[in-house]
Amino acid sequence: MKTVLRLIVVFWICNEVIQHVGIKINGLFDFLIIHMSSFYGAFIVTYYLLDRKYSVYLLPIPFLLQMGYNLHFKKNIDFFDLLFFIIGGLAAFIFYKKYYDQ
Repeated sequence: MKTVLRLIVVFWICNEVIQHVGIKINGLFDFLIIHMSSFYGAFIVTYYLLDRKYSVYLLPIPFLLQMGYNLHFKKNIDFFDLLFFIIGGLAAFIFYKKYYDQ
């Protein structure tokens, strides 16, 4: 699992660099680049909360922060951002439970 987490962090950094540089390829690729940041962020934060044995009740807080970010900076709710965020959080939760909760 540590290898998966390292890969997620590397992909997240590459994704942020691509966004910062502003590389445009095509519509689908650009869509994925924009929204995969939410996936990577949710995966990392959920994994961290589970690994540090924090309360399960803290897991919705990153989701609420993502919604607050969308409302404050984008002035709307980006449902695709939230969808990728939920998928990333669930993926981390499933991987963590599969490999560490035995």
